[in-house]
Amino acid sequence: MSPFNQGEFMSNSDITRVSLELISKGGGIISPELVNYLNRDFDPNNRDVDLDTEIFNSALKGFFYLGADGYAFSDIKSVFNFFNMTFDEIYPEATSPFIKFATSYWTLQFLVRPHPTKLEQRPRRTVSWKWLCSIEINIAGLFFPTPGRHKINPTLREMDQRKVIEASGAPIDIEEFIENNPILIRDRMMLKRSRIKKILWLLIIGSIAIFIIIKMVKLGILHFSVNTLTKNIDSLTRYISKNSLA
Repeated sequence: MSPFNQGEFMSNSDITRVSLELISKGGGIISPELVNYLNRDFDPNNRDVDLDTEIFNSALKGFFYLGADGYAFSDIKSVFNFFNMTFDEIYPEATSPFIKFATSYWTLQFLVRPHPTKLEQRPRRTVSWKWLCSIEINIAGLFFPTPGRHKINPTLREMDQRKVIEASGAPIDIEEFIENNPILIRDRMMLKRSRIKKILWLLIIGSIAIFIIIKMVKLGILHFSVNTLTKNIDSLTRYISKNSLA
């Protein structure tokens, strides 16, 4: 459940309240001094490094606990309206653990970065806002990466996701989350298609090379013995096999 109603704009008081809820859920201690610190304008040259580390660790852990329940940090309908789809439509491969986690992630992103962005709607850049942005960026990097040319191997990403979820102690069914994680599923399919495409290209290039070599030998341009030609073909075959697994 979420305390936000459709169309309700997130103020800095909402930002601070969510921060305190995350910190508390992650085992952090709430105090008037902490509230005052979170409400300060963020100044990178005036930071309490130890307190910042404590805030981040507690808030990150708190996110996983709330993410296990699918807690919405802002109006979920704003997210659906932006994508013009529900999460069941965006992530048809997913089951409950991932859908709940995605609900928490996307509503957190829309809390700190309203969509569509209007300058007057941007929250004040307080310490609280800064740390919620840091939480959002860290979750996005591991679980909801931006599509691009450079991708982390899905096997490595899966390993990291397992470690982080397990370390959080949150009641998330890790096996179901991983097995039905649509982003991992799609990345694996893309990697598989890429490998198949690479094998096909290597086979085509290899076949052309062998054809040219045989033709040149027949024409007397090259003088290869049968043994030499066989060795070259074997070397090419091993090269194709090795690169198909890369």
